[in-house]
Amino acid sequence: MNDLTRLGNNLERFDFEYLLNRALSKVPSDIDQRKGSIIYDALAPACYELTLMYLELRNFYHAAFIQTTFDNYLDLKVAEQGLMRQQATRAIKLGRFTNYDGDPMAMFLGARFATIHPTDSIIYTVVRNRKEPGTYELECEQSGVVGNDYIGNLLPVDNINGLGSAEMSTLLVPGQNKETDDSLRNRFLNAVNSRAFGGNITQYKKEVGAIEGVGAVQVYPVWRGGGTVKVVILDAGYNTVEQAFIGTVQNLIDPRLEGLGLGTAPIGHKVTISTPEVKLVNVEISIALSGDIGENQVKDNIKLALQDYFLILRRNWDIADELGRYRTIVFNAQIIARLINVSGVGNVTGVSIQGANEYGDLELTQSGLVQHLPVVGEVIIRAN
Repeated sequence: MNDLTRLGNNLERFDFEYLLNRALSKVPSDIDQRKGSIIYDALAPACYELTLMYLELRNFYHAAFIQTTFDNYLDLKVAEQGLMRQQATRAIKLGRFTNYDGDPMAMFLGARFATIHPTDSIIYTVVRNRKEPGTYELECEQSGVVGNDYIGNLLPVDNINGLGSAEMSTLLVPGQNKETDDSLRNRFLNAVNSRAFGGNITQYKKEVGAIEGVGAVQVYPVWRGGGTVKVVILDAGYNTVEQAFIGTVQNLIDPRLEGLGLGTAPIGHKVTISTPEVKLVNVEISIALSGDIGENQVKDNIKLALQDYFLILRRNWDIADELGRYRTIVFNAQIIARLINVSGVGNVTGVSIQGANEYGDLELTQSGLVQHLPVVGEVIIRAN
């Protein structure tokens, strides 16, 4: 238990009963102290107000320290180091429009289109045109990662004469959710504990990580000789990014890959922006079912448990050791620990990852040449 927790617990003991009993203990014993007595009714309101004061004092104390502060108080605290909470942003995707004859069709800015979904359609607005005829950028009207995933046909919200088809494809700029307290707190601690200077790894992680749509960053210095730097990025949902967004980040950091200092990278640094390769990890699981639960009843929950674990792996994908080395390991024991808590699973009798020996772990490649990002592949379940 740390000092902050101790002080918080110490303040919590000053509740109404505690304060009232302390006050009444100061009253002479020959005076009636029962509930409803004059002295009781005189002290009770004051003790109640003191209880509220102690609660406010506890909250005020916690709001003053980075480990325990929250919400707007956290925003004020990190501002002392020049940091700001990353706000939710909207996804921008590529849209193509054709007329009845299948030819590219000009579209007016502000036109609105909806995704094809029976209940939760998402609206996108045409915001700017591209060089290719009939091709436009569409911005999601909802902020956050909700606008990143949809690919397919669109329906016009308003009638558009001559429209033959509307289709949305490439994710140009990923949308991101408002930064959480934990993420902002960790970014603050990294900023004050790691000194960024002259294009070192910390500086690259700070500069690239601050770009809207970037969720994680790996940095590989001198990956192809002196002066070369490779920066590998994920989007705000911890997935790989599209080539179009790689180009956007490349233009911000080192647009010509010549180390001329035309972007934010220092002069002499030839920076390559990329995204990792998706590594589909197949998992074979042997389980013992509990009660009268059938295999089909637990299959979906098992897959969800695996996806939750792999999301944690992707969130930690850019954490390096003290020598700047990245490691991503799919641990067999972690899979078992999560599956054993799935409703209907009585026991996990065996797990094989990617065809390896039973109970073996899988370490993915993380190097300057190749970086892998783990994603759940085929899941084979054998129920006993």
